[in-house]
Amino acid sequence: YDPALKAELESAPLVHASQARNGNGLPVGATSVRVEYLNNREFESVSRHLGIMDNIKANVPRTAYHGVVTVNIR
Repeated sequence: YDPALKAELESAPLVHASQARNGNGLPVGATSVRVEYLNNREFESVSRHLGIMDNIKANVPRTAYHGVVTVNIR
């Protein structure tokens, strides 16, 4: 799983949370995108933009795997 996740993350274009949420300005043909956060405060802000759970436990976003929170947005 880790090598596949790393490859997916490296190939996904970096976008702002609002772009990921509403789809405006996404690269043509992008099926996956990456939204980065630097700290817990930024994660909480990004999660509110995306409408996802913003719980943090033991200084880690609750659904994170190695700092990565995977989300499907339709």
